[in-house]
Amino acid sequence: MKKAKIIILISLAIIVAVSVYIIKLYNDIEKTNIELLKTREDLELTTRQLDELNKNYEAISNPDISENLPTVEIDSTQQELIKNLFSEKEATRRASTVILLTEWTKDSTLIPNLVEFSEGRLTNEDYNVSGIINTIFVLNRMDEPLLRHDSLSVSGFINKVSQLKERKETQEQLNKLKQRLQ
Repeated sequence: MKKAKIIILISLAIIVAVSVYIIKLYNDIEKTNIELLKTREDLELTTRQLDELNKNYEAISNPDISENLPTVEIDSTQQELIKNLFSEKEATRRASTVILLTEWTKDSTLIPNLVEFSEGRLTNEDYNVSGIINTIFVLNRMDEPLLRHDSLSVSGFINKVSQLKERKETQEQLNKLKQRLQ
Protein backbone atom coordinates (compact mmCIF):
# COMPACT_ATOMS: atom_id res chain seq x y z
CA MET A 1 0.00 0.00 0.00
CA LYS A 2 2.87 2.31 0.85
CA LYS A 3 4.51 1.65 -2.53
CA ALA A 4 1.26 2.46 -4.32
CA LYS A 5 0.99 5.81 -2.52
CA ILE A 6 4.58 6.63 -3.42
CA ILE A 7 3.97 5.70 -7.06
CA ILE A 8 0.81 7.83 -7.10
CA LEU A 9 2.65 10.80 -5.56
CA ILE A 10 5.51 10.47 -8.02
CA SER A 11 3.01 10.19 -10.90
CA LEU A 12 1.19 13.31 -9.69
CA ALA A 13 4.48 15.20 -9.40
CA ILE A 14 5.41 14.18 -12.95
CA ILE A 15 1.97 15.22 -14.23
CA VAL A 16 2.26 18.62 -12.49
CA ALA A 17 5.79 19.16 -13.87
CA VAL A 18 4.71 18.22 -17.40
CA SER A 19 1.64 20.47 -17.11
CA VAL A 20 3.77 23.41 -15.99
CA TYR A 21 6.18 22.77 -18.86
CA ILE A 22 3.33 22.58 -21.39
CA ILE A 23 1.83 25.85 -20.08
CA LYS A 24 5.22 27.57 -20.31
CA LEU A 25 5.72 26.20 -23.82
CA TYR A 26 2.26 27.40 -24.85
CA ASN A 27 3.01 30.92 -23.48
CA ASP A 28 6.31 31.01 -25.37
CA ILE A 29 4.54 30.00 -28.58
CA GLU A 30 1.96 32.76 -28.05
CA LYS A 31 4.69 35.37 -27.50
CA THR A 32 6.46 34.21 -30.66
CA ASN A 33 3.22 34.41 -32.64
CA ILE A 34 2.64 37.98 -31.45
CA GLU A 35 6.21 38.95 -32.39
CA LEU A 36 5.79 37.32 -35.80
CA LEU A 37 2.58 39.25 -36.40
CA LYS A 38 4.29 42.54 -35.51
CA THR A 39 7.22 41.71 -37.78
CA ARG A 40 4.83 40.83 -40.60
CA GLU A 41 3.01 44.16 -40.18
CA ASP A 42 6.34 46.03 -40.23
CA LEU A 43 7.41 44.13 -43.33
CA GLU A 44 4.12 44.87 -45.09
CA LEU A 45 4.43 48.58 -44.25
CA THR A 46 8.03 48.67 -45.48
CA THR A 47 7.02 46.86 -48.67
CA ARG A 48 4.27 49.42 -49.31
CA GLN A 49 6.73 52.26 -48.71
CA LEU A 50 9.27 50.69 -51.06
CA ASP A 51 6.60 50.17 -53.72
CA GLU A 52 5.67 53.84 -53.45
CA LEU A 53 9.32 54.88 -53.65
CA ASN A 54 9.80 52.64 -56.68
CA LYS A 55 6.80 54.22 -58.41
CA ASN A 56 8.21 57.67 -57.71
CA TYR A 57 11.63 56.61 -58.90
CA GLU A 58 10.22 55.10 -62.11
CA ALA A 59 8.34 58.30 -62.78
CA ILE A 60 11.41 60.40 -62.17
CA SER A 61 13.80 58.22 -64.16
CA ASN A 62 11.48 57.92 -67.17
CA PRO A 63 12.39 60.90 -69.39
CA ASP A 64 8.94 61.02 -70.99
CA ILE A 65 7.20 61.27 -67.65
CA SER A 66 9.77 63.26 -65.67
CA GLU A 67 9.63 66.20 -68.08
CA ASN A 68 6.00 66.68 -67.12
CA LEU A 69 6.49 66.21 -63.38
CA PRO A 70 6.76 69.30 -61.23
CA THR A 71 10.00 69.69 -59.30
CA VAL A 72 8.01 69.40 -56.07
CA GLU A 73 7.37 65.69 -56.79
CA ILE A 74 11.07 65.03 -57.08
CA ASP A 75 11.80 67.01 -53.95
CA SER A 76 9.07 65.21 -52.01
CA THR A 77 10.55 61.84 -52.98
CA GLN A 78 13.99 62.98 -51.88
CA GLN A 79 12.59 64.42 -48.65
CA GLU A 80 10.74 61.16 -47.93
CA LEU A 81 13.94 59.18 -48.46
CA ILE A 82 15.89 61.54 -46.20
CA LYS A 83 13.18 61.38 -43.53
CA ASN A 84 13.22 57.57 -43.72
CA LEU A 85 16.94 57.52 -42.87
CA PHE A 86 15.72 58.32 -39.36
CA SER A 87 12.91 55.77 -39.24
CA GLU A 88 12.53 53.64 -36.15
CA LYS A 89 12.34 50.62 -38.46
CA GLU A 90 15.71 49.31 -39.55
CA ALA A 91 14.35 47.93 -42.84
CA THR A 92 13.00 51.36 -43.79
CA ARG A 93 16.30 53.05 -42.89
CA ARG A 94 18.27 50.53 -44.94
CA ALA A 95 15.97 50.74 -47.96
CA SER A 96 16.13 54.54 -48.02
CA THR A 97 19.90 54.51 -47.61
CA VAL A 98 20.28 52.10 -50.54
CA ILE A 99 18.02 54.17 -52.79
CA LEU A 100 19.84 57.39 -51.92
CA LEU A 101 23.21 55.72 -52.53
CA THR A 102 22.22 54.20 -55.86
CA GLU A 103 20.11 56.96 -57.31
CA TRP A 104 20.82 60.32 -55.70
CA THR A 105 24.60 60.69 -55.15
CA LYS A 106 24.94 62.89 -58.22
CA ASP A 107 22.00 65.15 -57.32
CA SER A 108 23.10 68.65 -56.35
CA THR A 109 20.13 69.18 -54.02
CA LEU A 110 20.73 66.13 -51.85
CA ILE A 111 23.59 67.40 -49.68
CA PRO A 112 21.93 70.67 -48.58
CA ASN A 113 18.59 68.92 -47.96
CA LEU A 114 20.24 66.02 -46.15
CA VAL A 115 22.40 68.23 -43.94
CA GLU A 116 19.52 70.58 -43.11
CA PHE A 117 17.15 67.75 -42.18
CA SER A 118 19.80 65.88 -40.17
CA GLU A 119 20.90 68.98 -38.27
CA GLY A 120 17.25 69.53 -37.37
CA ARG A 121 17.22 66.08 -35.78
CA LEU A 122 20.31 66.85 -33.69
CA THR A 123 18.39 69.45 -31.72
CA ASN A 124 16.01 66.80 -30.39
CA GLU A 125 17.05 65.23 -27.12
CA ASP A 126 15.87 61.87 -28.43
CA TYR A 127 17.60 62.07 -31.80
CA ASN A 128 18.07 58.85 -33.73
CA VAL A 129 21.78 58.02 -33.88
CA SER A 130 21.09 55.48 -36.65
CA GLY A 131 19.76 58.31 -38.81
CA ILE A 132 22.89 60.36 -38.12
CA ILE A 133 25.08 57.38 -39.06
CA ASN A 134 23.05 56.86 -42.25
CA THR A 135 23.44 60.55 -43.12
CA ILE A 136 27.20 60.38 -42.71
CA PHE A 137 27.27 57.15 -44.71
CA VAL A 138 25.39 58.77 -47.61
CA LEU A 139 27.54 61.93 -47.46
CA ASN A 140 30.65 59.75 -47.64
CA ARG A 141 29.46 58.36 -50.96
CA MET A 142 28.43 61.61 -52.62
CA ASP A 143 30.18 62.75 -55.77
CA GLU A 144 33.42 64.59 -54.85
CA PRO A 145 32.58 67.84 -56.71
CA LEU A 146 29.17 68.04 -55.03
CA LEU A 147 30.66 67.32 -51.63
CA ARG A 148 33.29 70.03 -52.08
CA HIS A 149 30.67 72.48 -53.36
CA ASP A 150 28.75 72.11 -50.09
CA SER A 151 31.84 71.70 -47.92
CA LEU A 152 30.89 74.54 -45.54
CA SER A 153 27.54 73.02 -44.61
CA VAL A 154 29.05 69.51 -44.43
CA SER A 155 31.88 70.80 -42.19
CA GLY A 156 29.32 72.45 -39.92
CA PHE A 157 27.40 69.19 -39.74
CA ILE A 158 30.61 67.28 -38.91
CA ASN A 159 31.35 69.71 -36.08
CA LYS A 160 27.87 69.29 -34.62
CA VAL A 161 27.99 65.50 -34.82
CA SER A 162 31.47 65.51 -33.25
CA GLN A 163 29.89 66.97 -30.11
CA LEU A 164 27.38 64.13 -29.65
CA LYS A 165 27.64 61.72 -26.74
CA GLU A 166 27.54 58.72 -29.09
CA ARG A 167 30.30 60.08 -31.31
CA LYS A 168 32.40 56.92 -31.05
CA GLU A 169 29.68 55.21 -33.14
CA THR A 170 30.12 57.87 -35.81
CA GLN A 171 33.80 58.73 -35.47
CA GLU A 172 35.22 56.40 -38.14
CA GLN A 173 32.74 57.57 -40.78
CA LEU A 174 33.23 61.20 -39.71
CA ASN A 175 37.00 60.87 -40.19
CA LYS A 176 36.47 59.50 -43.71
CA LEU A 177 34.15 62.38 -44.49
CA LYS A 178 36.67 64.94 -43.18
CA GLN A 179 39.37 63.41 -45.40
CA ARG A 180 37.12 63.63 -48.45
CA LEU A 181 36.58 67.33 -47.81
CA GLN A 182 40.32 68.11 -47.83
